[in-house]
Amino acid sequence: MHEWLMQQEPIIRMAMLLGVLAIMATWEWVTPRRALSVSKAYRWSNNFGVIALGTLLTRLVVPAGAVGLGQSLWKVRVGGCCKSSTCRCG
Repeated sequence: MHEWLMQQEPIIRMAMLLGVLAIMATWEWVTPRRALSVSKAYRWSNNFGVIALGTLLTRLVVPAGAVGLGQSLWKVRVGGCCKSSTCRCG
């Protein structure tokens, strides 16, 4: 059962996302809190654009930051500190 559940994990995540999105969209349509100043299509497309851009930047910046940090630490450990006569790195 656990293996099957793990294999279906992406489908389950997508179904949950779409389900919550449908519930929230229906809720917003049935009981609006205020009059619209901008169309829903424009607002929702902007919101989805922000989500897509945030996801893209996270997938690019976080790994690049990890690589940059690793390279910096490698230079300190291999190139700088441990080649000096007063090395305390180990």
